[in-house]
Amino acid sequence: MKKAWPLLLVIPFLCGCSGRVISNDEAYKMLTNFETKLDQITTFSFFERKAVTITPTSRTTVLYQVFFEKNFFHSYTVNEDEEVKENNTVVEKWAFIRDGMIYDVTTEGADENPKGKIYTAETYEQSVWEARIKSAVGSVKSANKLYIYLLKNQINVRDSSEVITSRSLNDSSLYQKVESKNQFNKVVRTKTYNFENSLVTEITDKDDYSTRTIKFQYKITTQEPNIPDF
Repeated sequence: MKKAWPLLLVIPFLCGCSGRVISNDEAYKMLTNFETKLDQITTFSFFERKAVTITPTSRTTVLYQVFFEKNFFHSYTVNEDEEVKENNTVVEKWAFIRDGMIYDVTTEGADENPKGKIYTAETYEQSVWEARIKSAVGSVKSANKLYIYLLKNQINVRDSSEVITSRSLNDSSLYQKVESKNQFNKVVRTKTYNFENSLVTEITDKDDYSTRTIKFQYKITTQEPNIPDF
């Protein structure tokens, strides 16, 4: 594995760093507005969440995608460990509708299968599939609400050991950096949050041991669902 991982992932989200500095009160009001707009959303056309966690000896990548308009779910988890090779694993999953059936396909537990995948299938029922879609939309909204809540709470309960810096390009964008300091006034943890179009788009969480980056995409995408060979 390449030792350059941390260098690649700790680079700030440059677009979000621009804009004017705003007060904590202004940031709080913006977050409240984001929450109101979020409640008005009923669906998405596409969603992607990609989280990468890096330590000095390991890397974990978790990808989750929903092509709402094309009735297609896709996810994978990749674990890479330099010290314990047994921890190196890859699991990929798909769910989709084809020929009047709902398929769930996975590589997990499929070592004995020649194609490296196993699946289950059930007759398509609209209510069953719509429940999946509704749950996925709810999960996207819940994730946004969680980060909005965390930031609003951070503003309300901050103490002298934390420094919060907020910037904004317009009334639907917010970049917020939270730095935590120890008793020697040294920054020991940095979290950054970026919102665009009132939705969270990137989060980083960095300390001396690890770096975690989560990126979100919504709406239009140039990607296409890729039905697996099973």
